[in-house]
Amino acid sequence: MRYLWIEDFDGGKSGQTEVKSRLEKYFQLEDKNINLCTLEEALSFLDVPENWEKFDVILIDIRFKVAETDEAEEEIYNSYFSKFLTREKYTEYTNRIGGDVNSASAGVLLYLALVHKYNYNEERIAFISANVDTNSADLIRINDMKEFVLKARYESLSEADIQDFSLLNEDVFEQYKEIMCLDEDKANELFAIPPGDEIDWNNPKQLEGQIEKVLKEIQSKIKTSVEDKTNLKYNSVKKEFEGVGLKVPRAFEKPTGETKSEISWQFKIWVEGINTDYYKLRSNILKSCLHLKELFNTEAVKHMPYGKMTCNYYSETSEFTTELEDMIVKIEELFPINEWTKNNKSFHTRVIKECTSLADFIKLDKREKSIYEVSKETLKLVRNWTSHQGINAISSFDVAYVYMMMLYVFFYSDECREDIVDLENLLVELSAIELETLNYQEKDYDKIVECTEKKIKKIHKDAYDRFAQRESEEVVKKEKGRYRYDENAVIYDIVSGIGNQNSDVRDSVCMKYVYLVYLSVLKEKKDRVYKCIFKQIQEEDNSKEL
Repeated sequence: MRYLWIEDFDGGKSGQTEVKSRLEKYFQLEDKNINLCTLEEALSFLDVPENWEKFDVILIDIRFKVAETDEAEEEIYNSYFSKFLTREKYTEYTNRIGGDVNSASAGVLLYLALVHKYNYNEERIAFISANVDTNSADLIRINDMKEFVLKARYESLSEADIQDFSLLNEDVFEQYKEIMCLDEDKANELFAIPPGDEIDWNNPKQLEGQIEKVLKEIQSKIKTSVEDKTNLKYNSVKKEFEGVGLKVPRAFEKPTGETKSEISWQFKIWVEGINTDYYKLRSNILKSCLHLKELFNTEAVKHMPYGKMTCNYYSETSEFTTELEDMIVKIEELFPINEWTKNNKSFHTRVIKECTSLADFIKLDKREKSIYEVSKETLKLVRNWTSHQGINAISSFDVAYVYMMMLYVFFYSDECREDIVDLENLLVELSAIELETLNYQEKDYDKIVECTEKKIKKIHKDAYDRFAQRESEEVVKKEKGRYRYDENAVIYDIVSGIGNQNSDVRDSVCMKYVYLVYLSVLKEKKDRVYKCIFKQIQEEDNSKEL
């Protein structure tokens, strides 16, 4: 995913670069974010509709500068906040602690603008701040313990990790005893977290609950103050909002010098939770679309394949370039910042239709066995099917695949290699498989593909035989070429024939047939993309035959 991150990195003080690097590493945001430093910058950025295509999540610090001048600060209120926020509350959030312009609670104001002015999805906003918890010093150890437990979801802890956890556990126990005013025996009785040598790290979920119980008990005893309006922090703002029945987004604490974890596992889990298939597609496809739009204005267009394909259809290549630009814009419009539908079938179909909308003019060379030819065949098949009978059970994986094929057909060049790699990574992610689980012998891949191909050929033959039986000899002779039936037909013609207008099984077509074309043509290409696509045609009964 891509992030819009409003963060001043210590207000431009010395060491700003070091602070930025440390935070990016901790939250795993390297090369994934657009960084802005003031509320004024953020609002100006959000006012440009095209900019919403550049990010998928918004991260906000709590404290940073409102604007460069007092006049601009006043104008911001009039332009953005006056309709839903009182002047008094605006002044409270813009208050500068000790005159420091970087200490205003501008992050709270930005959150309010996102919700009330821009109607942005609150679930995709998070605060990242050193001002999360008023008593962070009291809770840093137990939060570090949580990080170790969450890390155990993803990888086995090292002996050093387990030792660090045990030491933290001992420290938290002493802290618990002191805060709860308990003697040793009573504390041992009530303290929910077991000793380090009794923890089952293969099943950390129970431990998560035990740590959370201790955390809540400690928090309930720690006195927090929300009365100090000159020094607002996340927890005080949260309590203020909850007082009128409103929730605020998640907050993640910035690492301190005492933080044990190298990355924020809590943040990682939160990101995974909101990174739905829609946003996985959005992030990758919009990034590619934005890149393509930039390339249209450069010399790179001369090296793209579409220029060689259009000479018989357009008097000028520039005419088709305009058509392609329009297609890219239409694809972009299908991916607004807030997910517009939960009807995956409708959404997937619309995206695929746009990706194949210019496939009519493509001429096939079935003698060529290449990714380029397979891409053309994919666009042809998918365009024909979506325009007539439709395609069954279209998935997010199918959308990513068709978009990638479109890139190969029209745009593939040195300048687009990164886009292709990103789409390949997305296919691996959407296939939801561990590639090593498909580590068959080469003959095993070929056997399953051959088995599937035989089944498809039989479907095609049976459908054609039924067509020949119910129609006159004259009609059969006339339509044979269109039906593309031949005992020795190439796999493309077989698959195309199943979806033919005369086929009585045309309503059964699915992307599995298209993937078979890819696998049958590119038999020597057993890379990770091949394996992902192979998984889409692999049937349980086929795997049992091995």
